[in-house]
Amino acid sequence: PPGTPARIHQHLDIGQGEVDFDELFRELRANDFDGTLTACVFAWEERAKESSAFMRKKIDEYLAARP
Repeated sequence: PPGTPARIHQHLDIGQGEVDFDELFRELRANDFDGTLTACVFAWEERAKESSAFMRKKIDEYLAARP
């Protein structure tokens, strides 16, 4: 993130790390987002399929949720 001494960052599964996914999806719904949404698996090459399936499930849950 800007202003930090970090030189690297990690791409993690939804719910890990610092991204507030509740807020992200709340804003997408508030703005009537209906475009394409993608999630890329970068970490844990040995469990890429599991990570991808998990993130797809979480995205589906977030998109189905209503305030």
